[in-house]
Amino acid sequence: SNLKETETDQIFIRKLSSSVGAGESVDINGIEIYDTDVLVPFSRMLFKVCPKNTSRIRCMPVEGYSMVPMLYPDSWVIADVTAKFEGDGLYIINYCDQFMVKLLQKSPDGTLHIKSVNKDYESYDIGPDDDAQVYIVGKVLRCVI
Repeated sequence: SNLKETETDQIFIRKLSSSVGAGESVDINGIEIYDTDVLVPFSRMLFKVCPKNTSRIRCMPVEGYSMVPMLYPDSWVIADVTAKFEGDGLYIINYCDQFMVKLLQKSPDGTLHIKSVNKDYESYDIGPDDDAQVYIVGKVLRCVI
């Protein structure tokens, strides 16, 4: 009975091939990030509403300290892998070939604020006319610390 409850409580989320950086650089220049065959079990109780379609949901471990106390090294993030900005929040991004997890905020003038929670680490502002290459990889749905 307990085993059956545990099995029905789990959701299996595909792991990406790379960890995501939070202060430690995860340089992905020339490296392809891909889905692995590893399915990581998480409790459905992590979600207010359990995702019905998990085809875009991925998980990855976190490296670094720039997001402490929100995220610690060896935490995991679960993200909806879509390139859409869906309002301020925690996102997985590719910032100049660095794979990162950061808080994103967008100003009315189009400036994108890429924020580190830990004040010892740099935050970035990208204006609409800047040449920096920033791509949204996905929006973080849940953090497992």
